[in-house]
Amino acid sequence: MALPHENLRATLLGRILPLLLLAALFPGAVFSPPFSAKAQSIESKYHMIAAMTFSAAKFIEWPGQRIHAKDQPFFTIGVNGSDLCKTAFSSLEGKSLKGKAVRVIEVHPDMDYRDLQRCQIIFSDHKKDAPLLLSMTSEGAVLTVSNLSGFAKAQGCVQFSPIGDRLVFDINLEKLRAADLGVNTSLLQLARQVYR
Repeated sequence: MALPHENLRATLLGRILPLLLLAALFPGAVFSPPFSAKAQSIESKYHMIAAMTFSAAKFIEWPGQRIHAKDQPFFTIGVNGSDLCKTAFSSLEGKSLKGKAVRVIEVHPDMDYRDLQRCQIIFSDHKKDAPLLLSMTSEGAVLTVSNLSGFAKAQGCVQFSPIGDRLVFDINLEKLRAADLGVNTSLLQLARQVYR
């Protein structure tokens, strides 16, 4: 028979440990006011998506040559989206990720695919452009991210979605592997859905 303090310990570990892990992975996401259409603006949603993308990237592994190549002095995030989206992601400019300074650039399907594949992450919230960008980066180790419905289920790596008063994410593990990207299991455990 379990002693009362053992039950309390198990309960605390079961409830507190996941919150602590979430706080470590996504600083500000747990303890900040929850996202809701009424309480926060669309701009705030994009800032939260940008911050969560940055935090999630810490748990993704790119092939060594993609991160340590001398001709790649930056960790590049390509953004294909609204002005609010671009503003939110530009707040990451100059931060450090994987030992390199983050550079945020605007991307679009008219670019040379080699320029797109120099990005380590591409975020798109344009329904028309996202499939083209996915196709153009399918041969590179690019983490594709969006907030478009069905993005992760289709071909994208990570999809953020507002659910009630919070922001959740889905991961397409098969797409990550096809892009030669590794992922820490801690990130998979926090995902709402993992497509295998």
